[in-house]
Amino acid sequence: MSKHVLEKDIALGICHIDGFIPSLIDSGMSGKDFDKPVFGWLTDNAVKYYLKYNKNPTKNVLKRLIEHDPEIEENEAKKYLRGIKTLYKKKPDSPNFSLSELQKFSRKKMFISNLEESAEKIEGNEDIDEVIGYMTTNILELGSMKQKEWEVIDWLDGYEKRQKKRKKKKQNPDLFKSFHFGIKQIDSKIRRGVNIGDMASIAGKTGRGKSVFTIQVGVQGLFQGLNTTHIITENELDQTEGRYDSRVTGIPYDQIMAYDYDGDKKYARKQAQQTIDMLRDNINSKLKIVKCIPNKTNIITIINILDYLERLEGHKTELLIVDSPELMVPLTKFREYRLQKAAVYWELKSLLLERKMIGFVTSQLIRGSDDGMPTAEDMSEAYDKARLLDLMMVLVRTVKHMLTDEALIWIAKARDFENDGQPIHLHTDFSCMFMDVQ
Repeated sequence: MSKHVLEKDIALGICHIDGFIPSLIDSGMSGKDFDKPVFGWLTDNAVKYYLKYNKNPTKNVLKRLIEHDPEIEENEAKKYLRGIKTLYKKKPDSPNFSLSELQKFSRKKMFISNLEESAEKIEGNEDIDEVIGYMTTNILELGSMKQKEWEVIDWLDGYEKRQKKRKKKKQNPDLFKSFHFGIKQIDSKIRRGVNIGDMASIAGKTGRGKSVFTIQVGVQGLFQGLNTTHIITENELDQTEGRYDSRVTGIPYDQIMAYDYDGDKKYARKQAQQTIDMLRDNINSKLKIVKCIPNKTNIITIINILDYLERLEGHKTELLIVDSPELMVPLTKFREYRLQKAAVYWELKSLLLERKMIGFVTSQLIRGSDDGMPTAEDMSEAYDKARLLDLMMVLVRTVKHMLTDEALIWIAKARDFENDGQPIHLHTDFSCMFMDVQ
């Protein structure tokens, strides 16, 4: 992405995208990082206005700010007004513009500037040791812009700041993404939902419906305005696509996959198309399904997928579903099998924290009976997986459950909640990939 295109995208984001200015503030960008004066002015003044009033400036607000800015000459003010008017006429190509690209741009520009100044100092016969010291200082400043691997807070002095953040979160829930399952009994027990950086899991024995539950998660992510990426390593792509089609349209999976609309079923095809058209017109978020090769996929593969979707399709992932991590290969090698398999979970958790995503994974249950309620320790490599999961649910379906179209969700672990060990009885209709409260 060229520098001028990037600057324009940032300006369009300020004018049109809700939640863009807080992210811009977090990135550390300011007006001095822009070559075009109007974009630099817009950035600085939009940030000032947001920090003062906790809302985005409108076109009329920006117009008044330009007219009353003593540092802008009359002829220059006219150019600024035309520029702002043009920005509000044009919509951004991608509402999910990547702020990580913005930060890369800022770092690159800062690095080039430091190199140029260092070259000028050397040509001016300045002492080489002083130039090296100058470069070292600036490289350290660049390093401070990287993702921090740790964070320090002062608990006592930070109380008022935390209260202010909690109040802001309550008043502006859209600025603080979280995920809710859309199943009343689960959401009532996990009231704050699954938040950014959290990793939730549905565990169960083979064939119990873990992958079907991920369809519920993906659909709810889409309905809640979260850009969702669903990674599959076990099931086939057309199978997963068909399950989503069935879940959303209500047409049985076997019918929709066989394109069976004969006889009294002929109206179902029209109704399904109307449902998809309605969702396409009313939902701004996207759902991407990606098929990966089992036992050849690792965390680098996932990162490349996320980067590709963001860079080329404008899809910045907010909810990441991985079904199933057990079929991924860890980057870190261990002699012990349990650590080797659990390493994938550690790597996924780090990725969620670094990229500020919400995570949901499936996990294989290899111990414990269906009659007794499984615990986190019944999960394969339990200790190493379960200790980093923020929410672990177990899906139980006995023969009796299957005969009566029922299932049981057991909350085996819920970090920061008091609902561990709470059973949730669900009605199932696997013909349409459906699970909900009885």
